[in-house]
Amino acid sequence: MPEIVGAQRRHLNLLRRHRRRQVTAAHAEASEICRRRQECRDHQQHIQRRIRTFTTDRLHDDATPPNVVHAAAYPEIVDLNSLLAADYWRAYLQDPPMMTNATNSHQKARKI
Repeated sequence: MPEIVGAQRRHLNLLRRHRRRQVTAAHAEASEICRRRQECRDHQQHIQRRIRTFTTDRLHDDATPPNVVHAAAYPEIVDLNSLLAADYWRAYLQDPPMMTNATNSHQKARKI
């Protein structure tokens, strides 16, 4: 599947650009987010298509092995991983910038 090969290439690029520990932690977070979406039945059609491709049996969602679900969601996990591992977004989450004047004006207008 070309999207999985592309995801592997992007994952390796992340490892070259960022510290391994940072990418590994971001990958764990991204995997957990995707796992929760799977549990909430927030299925995306392309993930379901990959699961059907990976499994020869027609399994119910509850019977799909976790490693198959992880492999099917791997491209989305890597996309999310790239955001979570990026220095800009990590710094932003740790220390959000002060509100701009436009935001302050909007909040003042709402109070009136």
